[in-house]
Amino acid sequence: MYMLRGNHETMSQCYANEDEERGLIRNIERCYPNANKNLILFNINFVFDHLPLAAILSDQVLLCHGGISQFIKSREDIAQIPRPLTWLAPETNVFHISIMTDILWADPSKEITSKYSPSERGASYFFNRRALKEKLRELNCRALIRGHEANTVSYESNTVSNAYNNRVAQ
Repeated sequence: MYMLRGNHETMSQCYANEDEERGLIRNIERCYPNANKNLILFNINFVFDHLPLAAILSDQVLLCHGGISQFIKSREDIAQIPRPLTWLAPETNVFHISIMTDILWADPSKEITSKYSPSERGASYFFNRRALKEKLRELNCRALIRGHEANTVSYESNTVSNAYNNRVAQ
């Protein structure tokens, strides 16, 4: 089993759902009504900060939550992102933040014609099939497995040559 950091494993995202019943802070309050919810959340986020953003399985498959980044040129670019990972740490530069944002938030799109297009969410980019193929080639990988979108089956496989926008792309 591989545990990677997702786009909701940040302090701001954990508090972002504070008004919603299903948010992490609300779950902590329900499970531990007499405990210091902020201390628990701080410790959970301490673990999140140490999780890797991406992994390469069997030296061939890129694993991440969101998607590829136009700023990654080699595997080393991913490996050099400092951990514990904090957005405002002095050793975290704009290059790292750009890659981190894309790995966590980028989404594939069949609709865009340019390789990358700004996301409607305001974070990261959409990427198309051509961008994915080029990035996988640059990283010497054969496939991308992303965890961002919910799936009702154990996995969904789509090749780059047809619909590629869900869990597995190659």
